[in-house]
Amino acid sequence: MRARATVLFISIVAAVTVALVGCSSETAETDDFELTDERRASLSATAAAFQVQSIAEMDNSGSPISPPPLLPQFSLTHQTGESYGSADLVGKNVLLSFAYTHCPDVCPALFGHLIQVQEQMEDRIGNDLEIVIISVDPERDTPDWLHQRTTDMGGRWHFLTGSRNQLESVWADFGVRVEKQGEFVGHTGVTYLVSDDGLMTTRYPAYATFEHFIDGIESASVNG
Repeated sequence: MRARATVLFISIVAAVTVALVGCSSETAETDDFELTDERRASLSATAAAFQVQSIAEMDNSGSPISPPPLLPQFSLTHQTGESYGSADLVGKNVLLSFAYTHCPDVCPALFGHLIQVQEQMEDRIGNDLEIVIISVDPERDTPDWLHQRTTDMGGRWHFLTGSRNQLESVWADFGVRVEKQGEFVGHTGVTYLVSDDGLMTTRYPAYATFEHFIDGIESASVNG
């Protein structure tokens, strides 16, 4: 079962990567992408930094947070244009992560893992389990754009954005550092597992897999 899921995941990541890198004509003037040597070196350095962070800070299977803090309160703009935030997550288990749609490397893999979670936990998504992604690139991640990308990927998650001032406050509450360099956004690679009583129980690094997420969710359900 896991071997079959891993093969499926690789296919999804490949499809998601193509969808994210290929910009539409509406954004071509500002979002043209050319992988120059300088950009390739920058991406390699960023990926290496995230890998060092992951190895140094925690196992990819996730680190329990003790004592688990309450989920910070926030209200942002959903991909549908409506307000959405912590109040909408009461009584649910939540996978909450940070990403941006123009990311060429780490984020597409994250999206692939989250799609695997929703595929394998289909009956729970939208019921007692939600997936939330908070943008680290508000200038380009507008609600309309997030809606288009989410639809393209088949995501059943809630992709949230807002003004930079709004998001900077949320990033700080979750311990996420964000640094934009041209069209690339360096940010802390982290996903949190939130229990149905609103506690942030587990912190996953950038390279956690869908199997790690599913194991954590299932464990939380049994222990809950």
